[in-house]
Amino acid sequence: MLTKRQEQILQAIVRQYTATGQPVGSKLIASVLPMKVSSATIRNEMVVLEHAGLVTKEHSSSGRVPSKQGFRYYVDHLLDPTTITKHDAAAIQSALDAAHQNGGGTVVLTSGKTYYSDSLHLRAQVELHLQKGARLKATADINGYIRPCETINDPKTALIGNPVTGKPSFAFLYGFEADGCSVTGEGVIDANGHAFVERKDRYYVTGNFYPRPTVIYIEKSNHI
Repeated sequence: MLTKRQEQILQAIVRQYTATGQPVGSKLIASVLPMKVSSATIRNEMVVLEHAGLVTKEHSSSGRVPSKQGFRYYVDHLLDPTTITKHDAAAIQSALDAAHQNGGGTVVLTSGKTYYSDSLHLRAQVELHLQKGARLKATADINGYIRPCETINDPKTALIGNPVTGKPSFAFLYGFEADGCSVTGEGVIDANGHAFVERKDRYYVTGNFYPRPTVIYIEKSNHI
């Protein structure tokens, strides 16, 4: 069984590695831990994690990278939905990425919680499961959306929208070359479409941003 400090170090290694793809060293870990710990102490704890099979060391002078067992431990034990804030869904994306690095798995959004989120990248062989009573609510900030349509990256049209041409200009859940990805469960995906319309009266609404973001868009993927 890992100590609290060892779990925090493993969590830091997984998050930093999934963000950068580079081995994670003790100095970087020291800078992101919630408590003050010396680099020497962190190195000693990393040796423990290595002996437990949760991290590996590619070279004698390099930092650590998570093993498949380490990714699985993170997904099963260290993903804390309560850390997700209105403006930060990094924990969900980190879990999706970690499951993908582990060869596949399931990320569960638990019942009774609302998860406010920017766009998410769906990953190959990873299931995003919403338990009954869970709600995944999209951001109202257009800057938080993935842009599958290349033309929308033109600064002239990036924030005013453009006509739908083959691909959506914006997507909330997006998969690219994500074979075997899935979204399941009895929970609710709230695409927050009302953030992009204006009610004129009881019977009439008008879009103040066109086109409104697409809820789910997956391309170049099989067995979804």
